[in-house]
Amino acid sequence: MDLKHCASCGRPFERQKKFDKNWDEIKYCSAKCRREKLEKKQLDIEIYILKRLRDVSNICPSLIAKELFSKNWKSEMEAIRCASRRLHLKESLQITQNKKIVTSLNFKGPIRLQKKS
Repeated sequence: MDLKHCASCGRPFERQKKFDKNWDEIKYCSAKCRREKLEKKQLDIEIYILKRLRDVSNICPSLIAKELFSKNWKSEMEAIRCASRRLHLKESLQITQNKKIVTSLNFKGPIRLQKKS
């Protein structure tokens, strides 16, 4: 079983028959992620998360969304979660759920971001 992580959202995806010919070139899990790629906005979110984690040991992604996007923060939560997944894959931070480090990036429910220990 081959497994990769999407370059845009950070979610894991498996090899499918339609990917057999060019599996080594596949970077994105879906057409949506391929269209969005990594925009400057997403990279800015990553930088902001790391900056905030210098000040505190852990933080809730919704607090970051509220600080960055005050009025429409709920609609930007997925962008924060995607940036968190990418940073987790780069080993720049840890994602926790119920005070345990997540083992799968297909998590659901509330998470917290913490400094890499």
